[in-house]
Amino acid sequence: MVRFKLEQIDEIEDEIQPLLAEGWQTLSESYPDSIFCYNVQLYRDLAANGFLRIFTARDDGVMFGYVIVMLIPHPHRTDDLVAVVDAFYVQPPYRPGGTALRFLRYVENTIVDDGARIITVATQDAILGRWLRSCAHYREADTAFERRL
Repeated sequence: MVRFKLEQIDEIEDEIQPLLAEGWQTLSESYPDSIFCYNVQLYRDLAANGFLRIFTARDDGVMFGYVIVMLIPHPHRTDDLVAVVDAFYVQPPYRPGGTALRFLRYVENTIVDDGARIITVATQDAILGRWLRSCAHYREADTAFERRL
């Protein structure tokens, strides 16, 4: 049975690491000069200060996906709390059939309860971008430019 849950970093740290590495593999072509290095201390600090939410997707208790969200007060609109999706990954066998969309809706509903009014997902993955636009009804809001220094 598939279940979605808000979990604490300390409770899932060892279990989530292999999935984080899997998720990184899907992005590694976009960041050829970068090395995957999971900064657990930063996540712990963000969680301790109330800025981090880690959501998991499980099938019969086995984790197959995660959404890591940072809750950040908007610097120009003080009435807006922004949920910035740091990482979103669902293993390929669970992508068809609406599981990923139900997972994202669970995340949205939970962060609304935390006071978030906006959610942002940045991606270089064209497939995820099309899915966000067509299935999840997100809109393109900004264009980001990056340069390696």
